[in-house]
Amino acid sequence: MTLKSVQHQYDQGRLTSHDAICKILRTLDPERVDELADLDTELASKLRQFTRTFDPHLRSTGEMPTEEQVALVRRWYQQHDRNEID
Repeated sequence: MTLKSVQHQYDQGRLTSHDAICKILRTLDPERVDELADLDTELASKLRQFTRTFDPHLRSTGEMPTEEQVALVRRWYQQHDRNEID
């Protein structure tokens, strides 16, 4: 699954923002993390907020991302933010 397909499903209302975020996080690996740059502003903002407030002990009816997957995205945003300042 690509991030663009998740974005498309979200835009069409076929996924909630929470479901889209969890799919994105579970899909990414270090080789694909730069695909985050292709997300639209709204979903990217919600993803960033999710990674900031992620609680690995939170129960959910869906499959939640791992702490490592969340940390990967959090690090990407931190690096991306630093690059914009430089």
